[in-house]
Amino acid sequence: MKVKLSLLLLIVVLFGGNAIFAAGFDVWAIGEGVRINPLTGKAFEENEKMLPGGIKGDYKNKNWIWEGATKTIKINGAANEVIGFQLILEGAGVKGITVEASDLNGASTVPGKNFSFFRAWYIYVDQKKDSKRAPYPLSEGWYPDPLIPLDTPKHGAPFAIDGSNFGGKDKPSAIKNQTVWCDLWIPKGTKTGEYQSKINVKSDAGAVELNVALQVFGFEMPDDAHSTHEFMSYGGFGRTEKEKRDKMFNLAHQHRITITTTFPLAGYSPKLEGKNGKFEWEGFDAAWGPCISGELYKEGPRAGTPLEYFCLPFEPKLDRPDAKGPGRGYNWPVPAPTKNNKWEVDFTSEYVTQLQSYLKDASAHFALKYPKTTILVYQDSLDEPGFHKAEKDCAFGQLRSIQGYQKIIRELKLPNLKYKLDIGGGFDGNVFDLDGDGEKGGSKDVVKALIDTELWSIHGLCINLKALQPSIEKGAKVWFYNGFEPRVGPTVIAGEALGPRTWPWVVWNSNMDGSCNWQFLFNADKGNNPWENGGVVPAKGSKKGNPHAGDALFIYPGEGIELADRYFGSIRMKAIRRGLQDYEYFYLLAKKDGNKNRADSFAKKVVKSSMSGSLDMQDFRDDASGEKATVKVKGDQRHWSHTPSDFDNVLLEIGKMLSK
Repeated sequence: MKVKLSLLLLIVVLFGGNAIFAAGFDVWAIGEGVRINPLTGKAFEENEKMLPGGIKGDYKNKNWIWEGATKTIKINGAANEVIGFQLILEGAGVKGITVEASDLNGASTVPGKNFSFFRAWYIYVDQKKDSKRAPYPLSEGWYPDPLIPLDTPKHGAPFAIDGSNFGGKDKPSAIKNQTVWCDLWIPKGTKTGEYQSKINVKSDAGAVELNVALQVFGFEMPDDAHSTHEFMSYGGFGRTEKEKRDKMFNLAHQHRITITTTFPLAGYSPKLEGKNGKFEWEGFDAAWGPCISGELYKEGPRAGTPLEYFCLPFEPKLDRPDAKGPGRGYNWPVPAPTKNNKWEVDFTSEYVTQLQSYLKDASAHFALKYPKTTILVYQDSLDEPGFHKAEKDCAFGQLRSIQGYQKIIRELKLPNLKYKLDIGGGFDGNVFDLDGDGEKGGSKDVVKALIDTELWSIHGLCINLKALQPSIEKGAKVWFYNGFEPRVGPTVIAGEALGPRTWPWVVWNSNMDGSCNWQFLFNADKGNNPWENGGVVPAKGSKKGNPHAGDALFIYPGEGIELADRYFGSIRMKAIRRGLQDYEYFYLLAKKDGNKNRADSFAKKVVKSSMSGSLDMQDFRDDASGEKATVKVKGDQRHWSHTPSDFDNVLLEIGKMLSK
């Protein structure tokens, strides 16, 4: 024993505390698309039953970004792109851990500060097989998900490999490793070529030095997002004070994600109030202006880039006997008269004139102050109309109300304003003759009756792109929301880590324009600490909650770890960013070629199907309506590779082509 201790001391002395390897402490690296079990050292995704053909082998010593023999991390990317990868620190009980990076030197210099390091927090998930959100769950265990920057007080560096960042009361004792997530932002103007750097992981047990070899491609990642990913919030986000809202806006924006909220202006502070057809914009501009204009985003990825969309809820207050109960929505900016049933708007000349005046005022103000941002008119009171289950009078009242608003907007011809309709089971499950041709045409009737919809946001289980073609030909955009396996990868914590990355690939393959998560802060309040359960348990007083950890929760409020002024992203949010950046590779290749042929062939090497394929959904239900989807086929219909390197290899090929 004395000999071993003396040898360890000699190593530390000889290398000045920077030994290449210290007994009891080691570091290796792996790319995105897996999570490493802190108790076993194995990837949760190493699961042939659930993920056939997925990751396997000795990936600790060699994987698609890692050469263990030389301790080298090999990564590729373009200027203005963010590259993510993971360091796995091994050494139970090791303390005093810090992580630092040197500048990347090559044809130019990428500052070491462009590396961002995050300590992963672990959440225990015991997810049983479910027919709705997670039909292919991985094993139960402690999953890394929330990511805490290492400069965070109390929970950052220096840290130990122990139970201090494991959620819940029953923390494990046999901890073997700790995940540290790394983001590298390659700044604009970085010249193409090879770059070299060092990452030093120091601890009380010694230090490990890693080499970083970066290949910078000869093109630049656009600041503008050519596929939209919406984080929606039904009010919770709008209730937070400006300083906290700004932090969430900034976090999402850097990940190429657009936050919208349904009620930021009516009932919350500061209100956007109107009088005589004009709004009082001063308070709005002070509170919301910097995040819309891009002024809020001072540095890092997409600095200064304006928001693509901002939601203004011009909506009536209506009864929804089909689903949402009485008095749904706000009468904003003016009360909407209703017909006797209270579920249909009465478009009196006075009401139409008032609404037109406010719409024109909003359009003019945004054109002047926020010329690159489009106003979305989204009406929660008419959300997911009940064409599949409402009584006939109610369903047609909802239809006429939507048509009335669309007519007003169409006739105004405001170029920076679009009507957005969210629809779930009422799309593919419509049971009425909505277009009045004497036949019940299902989703075709919905499209024909609502042909003036400018942005369709349709549940991923219910979408029918063929039926949407007449609207698309008129210039309508199409998003899908939620989705779920097997149409797109899972977004829950105990689902495949590649899952969120597949969403933008499916958008590309389907010729759609974007995707949406219907919530991103669901059940994330003081009554339900998501740092302990991932948001599974309904919040106090809530009537419904997430049945699976992480579902509709992508940003973690710091209250759960006694940091009330902070917000933290998740590994699943990083996977969305990766997929959105992948989309830009396809976009740039298609732009270079003048057509989508090569980009399509690359995308379908890995994610093979579009959203409109025929799939067996007989055990699946639309989470919003509770209705079963109608398309049916048998067998495992997942259509993407479960091997992370397959995704990265496609980017490498396209990157080389774009560099020529």
